[in-house]
Amino acid sequence: MPTDPLAGRSLEPADPHEIVSFSVVCRPASGLDLTRFRRIMWTAPLEEILPSEETRRHVTEQLRARGIDVLDSKSPILCAKCTVATFESTFGGRLVRAVLPGDDELGSEATATIVLHPDSPAPSTAGIEGALFLIVMPPPKLAAPRIPYATCALNLHLPGDIAQLTGSSAVHRRLTTLGRPATGEGVTVAVVDSGFATHQYFTDHAYAINRIAAWDSANPASDPSVHGTWVLANLLACAPGVSAVAIKHNQIDIAFEAALFHPNVAVISLSWYYELDGSAPPPDYLFSLYVLIRLAVENMNIVVVVAAGNGEAETFPACMNQVIAVGGVTIDTVDNLSVWVDSSAYVAALTRGRDVPDLCGIAASMLLPAGVTSTHPEGWRDKEGATSAATAQVAGVAALLRQKDPTQTPAQICSLMKAKATDIILGVTASGAAAVGGPDLATGAGLVNAIAAWKAL
Repeated sequence: MPTDPLAGRSLEPADPHEIVSFSVVCRPASGLDLTRFRRIMWTAPLEEILPSEETRRHVTEQLRARGIDVLDSKSPILCAKCTVATFESTFGGRLVRAVLPGDDELGSEATATIVLHPDSPAPSTAGIEGALFLIVMPPPKLAAPRIPYATCALNLHLPGDIAQLTGSSAVHRRLTTLGRPATGEGVTVAVVDSGFATHQYFTDHAYAINRIAAWDSANPASDPSVHGTWVLANLLACAPGVSAVAIKHNQIDIAFEAALFHPNVAVISLSWYYELDGSAPPPDYLFSLYVLIRLAVENMNIVVVVAAGNGEAETFPACMNQVIAVGGVTIDTVDNLSVWVDSSAYVAALTRGRDVPDLCGIAASMLLPAGVTSTHPEGWRDKEGATSAATAQVAGVAALLRQKDPTQTPAQICSLMKAKATDIILGVTASGAAAVGGPDLATGAGLVNAIAAWKAL
C-alpha cells in the first residue's frame, strides 16, 4: 500500500478565514458524464477529456458568482481559491491544516497546508453546471531524504563535480552552430519546488534565475525546506546558461500550470512525487496534474523531467509515458559508479509495463547551497543528493540538447539521452533490482552522458 500523503503531518482545525487552493475538472467537450468520464480518464486521448472553452467560461462565471477567485488562464483545469468557510459552505467537505514539523538538521521551519481531512466526504460540485469534480491536492513527497544516508564515501562539489560526472562540462566548452557557448543559453527551464533561497553561490556564478510564486503561493525566495535551492543548483551545474524560472508551489498543479504557460518554457523539472498503489487507479487528486503534463508534452512540445522516487514501489508522475523518469547513481572514492541504493525501480502498473527509471543522474552525497538560518549560518548543507538532484541534472542536459536543436521533441530527447547514457553495472536498488550490463530496471539506460548525447545530435 502507498504511504499516506499526510503521514508525518499533524492535523489541526483550519481557520475559516484561511485560504484554500483547489482545482476544478470540467465536463469534457465529448459530453461524458462523471461516471463515463472515470472509466476513461487515465487512458483516453486528450481531446476526449478536455473541456470546451465555453464550458470553462461558464464554470468560471458560476464560481466567481459564489465569491471564489479563479485564475485567468488558458489551462483546461481551472485554478481556484477561496476561504475555508466559503469552500465548505459551497462544496461541503472538511478542511484542516496539515502541519509538517521543522527539521533542526536542515534548518527548516514548520510548514502548513490546507487539505481535506482523510475522513472528509468528497466535495460536491452540485449546482455548478459543467463541473465534474474538485481537486484539493495533498503535498507531494520531496525526492530527497529527510535523514542522511551512509551510502557514499565522499561529498561532491557543485558545479564542477556534477558537471564533470554528467559529461556537461565537456559540452560547455563546445559552440553551437550559431557560435554561442553550449551552456543552455536561450533555453528557459522551469523548476517547480518548495521555494528557492537566495545565496551568494548563485550570485557569484551570475546565473539567470527568475524566482516567482505560483498564483496561490508567495515569497519565492523563502525556502523552509531548502529543497528547491538544492534542485536549482544541480540544474545550473549542468546548464549554467539557461534562463531558470524557479516557481514556488502551494498546490502542485497550480504551480505546474504557471510553468506550463510561462513564456518560452522548453523544459520543466519536477523533483517530487506521489506514491501509488499499483493495484488501484491513481487517486482523483492527481488527475489535474496528469492532464497538464500530457498537455505540456503532447501539445506544447515541452520536455518534462521527473524524479523516479526514493525507494517507493510506484510513483507519480514518473509512471507516465510522457515524462523522462530519473533514478540515481552514486560514486565512491575510487571512481566506481553504482546505482544509488535508495533509488526507486519498478514496472509501472498505470501505464501497463513502463519501466522506471529511464536513466539516471548523480544522487551521491553533496555539499549543497541553502538559505542561511540560525542553525546553519554558513548557508550550506552536506546531504545525499538523491533523485531530486539527479532529476535536475537530467533536466539541465535536456536543455543543452534543446539549445543545439530546438526542433527535438521530448520523445527524441529522451531516446537520445538513453542511447548515449553510461552503462552502470554495479549496485542494487531499494527494491532489489540489480544494475547489470546494458539497460536494466535499476538504472534504466544508465547515467546521463551529456557530451555523448550532444555529439550524436
